[in-house]
Amino acid sequence: MGRELKLNMKTALAQVLSPQMQESLAILASPILELRNKVNEELEKNPVLELDEDAPAPVVTGDLADPVPEQEAPHGSVSTSSTDDYGKRMGDLIETEEGWKDYFLQGESAAYTPSRSDDEKRQYFFDSITNHEQSLQGFLLEQADSMDLPPEKREVVELLIGYIDEQGYLRSKPMELVFATNRSPEEIQEALDLFHRSFDPPGVAARDLRECLLIQLERAGRKESLEWKIVDRFLPQLEMKRFTEIAARLNRPVEAVKEAVKRIGQLEPKPGRPFFSGTNVYVAPEVFVEKDGDHYKVTMNDDLLPKLKINKIYKEMMGASESKETRAYIMEKIRSGRGFITSLEQRQRTIRKVAEVIVDFQKDFMEKGVSGLRPLSMQQVADVAGVHITTVSRAIAGKYMQTPQGVFDMHYFFNSALKNDSGEAVANAQVKAALQEMISKEDKKHPLTDQQLMELFRQRGINVARRTIAKYRSMLGYENSPRRREY
Repeated sequence: MGRELKLNMKTALAQVLSPQMQESLAILASPILELRNKVNEELEKNPVLELDEDAPAPVVTGDLADPVPEQEAPHGSVSTSSTDDYGKRMGDLIETEEGWKDYFLQGESAAYTPSRSDDEKRQYFFDSITNHEQSLQGFLLEQADSMDLPPEKREVVELLIGYIDEQGYLRSKPMELVFATNRSPEEIQEALDLFHRSFDPPGVAARDLRECLLIQLERAGRKESLEWKIVDRFLPQLEMKRFTEIAARLNRPVEAVKEAVKRIGQLEPKPGRPFFSGTNVYVAPEVFVEKDGDHYKVTMNDDLLPKLKINKIYKEMMGASESKETRAYIMEKIRSGRGFITSLEQRQRTIRKVAEVIVDFQKDFMEKGVSGLRPLSMQQVADVAGVHITTVSRAIAGKYMQTPQGVFDMHYFFNSALKNDSGEAVANAQVKAALQEMISKEDKKHPLTDQQLMELFRQRGINVARRTIAKYRSMLGYENSPRRREY
């Protein structure tokens, strides 16, 4: 029986993000310095928008879920035209705006719930603004643009670029990338091979140090050299400086091994280093926290955010014009401008509300510093603020808070918990601070091993596993004890 082609129609209910909703999410996730560029771009492409030089800074108060009354936002309001049609259409527009506001502020029923890996990737892009320096991701995307890649392969390459960290490594395992990108293992491996073979800097997208160094040696034409064999087979011994053991197992003179080690030392263990020097990174606090009696007051840094309004001339033009096309064009620009202004105001309210919850949780930190830092999760903040956890993630992405203890990335206040002997939760930031103190005060000729550090924590009543010590030590930038030893 032959196959038969048929066309079938069916109806289904689905929640779809509107363009304005997508824009509001992007605005919420943007740090203040990047948002200023977005505002300037919007001013250039939307003629009905203009800077409101005389408007006072917006007062961002009240509950997050409360809509902003029209009389409280003069720089965003649009007066009613003399025509009934215009008034009705603007009324419909206001209802539409209020509808997506409610959608944006809903809790667990929010339709858009990206995965943790999506949030981490987005967070990386918004984490810092550099001063006219090209990012590693930008450099890689430029190279992808210059290659004649099929659309499917180009898309996989772009997806993987988003997972490369600031050091130039692709830490995710291949199967994790398969699930995260919804691509086949063969497509992932093919893209990885392309990175390792053709992309600069050499070693970018490596999964670990060994692979990074081997890629650089192979591209330098030194495959199967002595240094290749050392990196490929004896990297742990190399880290421990066991040159005699390496020489014996390779049947080579110790001096030859040492010369090869010098050449290995000329390789770049962090391919992304030139793109993330950290010397020209500028941050601007979004939130100010000041003590007010027994409480702490949260205020927003509205001075850096330009105030916008709808140009009255265009509203008058629309009311007076007899051209249907002209009125439709102006209406669309006014709708877009109002949506942009509303998104800016909503952003400030959301960040303020999240900041107030954080400050309430971390009041001891404001008083004592890191020793008073409490364990805190985004879900806890979301529950108190009445928003979805992904809203909290965007609200703190790349944002900084100026506190009595200094300026901190808002991510800093979110900590997982460890238990002490009395069963009380201890923030991992406290553990990291204590670990840093222990290592900085150690005898450099006899540095503390991870086991010894674990015992010191137990003496303080904090039970930390040795692998956790090793993880935190690495995050703080410290090598293991043999590599920290000074001779």
